[in-house]
Amino acid sequence: MNRVLFSGFCLIQVCFLVAGDPDPADIDKIFSQWDKPNSPGCAVGVVRDGKFIFKKGYGMANLEYGLPNSPDSVFRIASTSKQFAAMAMALLAEEGKVSLDDDIRKHLPEMPEYERPVTIRQLIHHNSGIRDYLTLMSMSGLRDNDWYSDEDVMNMLARQKGLNFKPGEEHLYSNSGYFLLSQIILRVSGQTLRQYAHEKIFKPLGMSHTHFHDDHSEIVPKRASGYRPTENGFQISMTTLEMCGDGGVFTTVEDLLKWDANFYNNQLGKGGPALIEQVLTPGKLNNGEVLTYAFGLTVRNDRGLKLVEHGGSFVGYRAEMIRYPEKKFSVIVLCNLGSMNPSQLAGEVADLYLADAFEAPVEKNASSQKAYQADPASFQRYAGHYYRVDDHSILNIVVKDQKLYRTMANRPDEELLPVSEWDVRYASRDLHIAFQRNAGGTVTGFRLLSDSFNLDRPYQKFTPYQAEKKDYEAVTGKYYCPELDVTYSLVLGEEGLELQMPGSSNVALASQIKGEYHGPYGIRVVVNPSGDGLLIHAGRVKNLAFVRK
Repeated sequence: MNRVLFSGFCLIQVCFLVAGDPDPADIDKIFSQWDKPNSPGCAVGVVRDGKFIFKKGYGMANLEYGLPNSPDSVFRIASTSKQFAAMAMALLAEEGKVSLDDDIRKHLPEMPEYERPVTIRQLIHHNSGIRDYLTLMSMSGLRDNDWYSDEDVMNMLARQKGLNFKPGEEHLYSNSGYFLLSQIILRVSGQTLRQYAHEKIFKPLGMSHTHFHDDHSEIVPKRASGYRPTENGFQISMTTLEMCGDGGVFTTVEDLLKWDANFYNNQLGKGGPALIEQVLTPGKLNNGEVLTYAFGLTVRNDRGLKLVEHGGSFVGYRAEMIRYPEKKFSVIVLCNLGSMNPSQLAGEVADLYLADAFEAPVEKNASSQKAYQADPASFQRYAGHYYRVDDHSILNIVVKDQKLYRTMANRPDEELLPVSEWDVRYASRDLHIAFQRNAGGTVTGFRLLSDSFNLDRPYQKFTPYQAEKKDYEAVTGKYYCPELDVTYSLVLGEEGLELQMPGSSNVALASQIKGEYHGPYGIRVVVNPSGDGLLIHAGRVKNLAFVRK
């Protein structure tokens, strides 16, 4: 790439260099493994003071026709869409057509009447307790490549007599909340979310290549196809689902520049900073605890700088948009390959530009973190089995090749780095384990913490229960769930108990706690003491009751 040193203007890509900025080649290195004519990739934009200082496409938007990615390629941005749905609801409230503290049943009367009302505000902040519809539909036997409608989702949610938790008591990410926002907007305004967002957000900001995609058969000019990796290359990974709110926005790096600029000089609604202040204000739990989740955006501290961000992940698309408002600096990474990690990639780009602005830069390379030199012989005192006190999910800490790792079912191992005698950190993430001990100095549990996120999860050490064949035989049979309108079976497999679910192969279950059986994907089966039913938990869905047939 030829560049004029005094201006830094490049013809192949946009990059305006100032003293202290990284060489564009350093950004190219971050994305080099995808910048090939036979690979999907991404489009990248780096923004400072409302203007691009770097933008470029890497890899291909369409492998069949050999079309490269570019800053004007149109990507599905999955959950990064949530900030647009939340803004639409904030605008509807500014118009006086709804109150964010309305009981959702005022607008969606078919939803069950729970012990406590669920409010629109709780949908926005993910503390409503309403179960995640994508998980529910999957548990009913449907998959991402199956088609179902908004009406089907509403019917499923209307059957949910139970919640994950009482409204406002906890925070658990749920796509249902943002899907329900789209339904409330439709019923209150008479417009679909696509129509309302176009009129109130995208058109005023000049985002001419952005829309909520509510018709899967619609032709989208310059669309980047979604892909997933296979042993022999890549496979198309798209969806026919048309739900909007929790996802569904199609947009470009170019258009997201205009959205980013509006956070500094709001042109939406009545104008002015009040709307922006509202959508950047995190929610609260009933006990007053302040969350990091605001209106479709996470607001937190990153090494001394305020960070506003939200990622997205669905089928063959991945997206991330991060903003450091104190520096008027943002990074946009939109990808069309399901194995890419745009959050990590955007962070690496930001580190190149803001290295001197962070209070305490975090080393990316685990091997370079040498703040505390622990004796590997002491690692065994941490090893053991731990369950999370609130939901009994299990993780293990093991020693392998004189290194410490966290292991969990169906997830890659993660190295743990000691930072003091009784504290370890995840090598690749901002997570911290503080071990707890009894009077004799034996580890009894730990707290899983984060310096950046509002996270404090207690884990207790335990001795796994050794289940026998008679334990499995006692619970085999068929179980019906009226909330899913589906029947599951517990059967004896070659190596133990297995869960038969419609639409999937059998799931192997292991018992480490008496009366409980754990499987991959966060599945936990809890047998009623009477033996007449089960409670099944699966990540963003808790407390689904099954009755034994």
